[in-house]
Amino acid sequence: MDRKRLIAIITVVTLIIAGIGVGMWRSRHHDTAARATPTVQATTRRATPKATPTPAISAQDAAALATRFEHAARDWGADPNAAVTDNATLAAQRVPDRLDRTAFSQVSTITPADVNADSPSADCAGDPDAVLCKAHPTRLAYWRDNWYELGARLDGDPKTTVNHDGTVTTTGRLNLIAWANTTGAATVPGYWGYSPRTWSLDYTDTLTVKGGKVTAWRTTQPGWLAAPMTGDWSADPLSQIPADSTQTDTPVPGDLPDLGLDPDPGLAVMANNADTTGQAWIDILAKVAPGQTDEQGNDRSDDQRLSEQDYERLVGGD
Repeated sequence: MDRKRLIAIITVVTLIIAGIGVGMWRSRHHDTAARATPTVQATTRRATPKATPTPAISAQDAAALATRFEHAARDWGADPNAAVTDNATLAAQRVPDRLDRTAFSQVSTITPADVNADSPSADCAGDPDAVLCKAHPTRLAYWRDNWYELGARLDGDPKTTVNHDGTVTTTGRLNLIAWANTTGAATVPGYWGYSPRTWSLDYTDTLTVKGGKVTAWRTTQPGWLAAPMTGDWSADPLSQIPADSTQTDTPVPGDLPDLGLDPDPGLAVMANNADTTGQAWIDILAKVAPGQTDEQGNDRSDDQRLSEQDYERLVGGD
């Protein structure tokens, strides 16, 4: 073999070997790059910062919020603890003409029931232009024209327990009052009988707290007299007064007041207790008994004293 041919063969073999080497290098480099790419991507995903969660409300703040919520959800209307000593103090006990939700909305996102204080009254069914609908456009307006006095107050602040799941349990007692009108009330010269019904309810509630407000609650006392902000206002107040409620007959100085109600004649309301046998009434009856004189020793006029018949009836409680 001559020298030139040998050199040509060596050159060809060298080129072939070089080509194979380059191909193998490219293959290994491609595999390495392919394997490295997910690692880079995974590292990038792990490095992406997560959204900072909203800090949970402290146990102390949750308990304080629960207390504010219970007052805002339940305190409303007439005050069961207020003393009615004359017709002026009675006027302060009137059912409000609107339900103020300001305090409640500051501590809660819970929405009212489908039938709430501002819902159309039953008088508006089918004809919103009816005369009765205009007189009683809302549920509150309807009940207000049939009941002079409705309301509730917490009996002190509730006991609160912050649970492990972040909910808050509240327990406590609620005092309530209801009084419809003066029909059948006891009357004597210079006095009339005020006899509302009062009662107490124990409640246990579980509150869900998110974002610094109560977003849900489960309550053992959902009736609207006890929970006006969330209760169903279609329920008759009379059905919410327990049979063991207390009713006393308190003499109030002054003439029998004109309450200005426009009641539904077909609606049953609570009856008054015309019992005049209590000591307060006995003392008053003694002043206006037949033959009694006034503080100056003068004979009382007929409109300032009782007849023999009325005196015997009232003293006997008949």
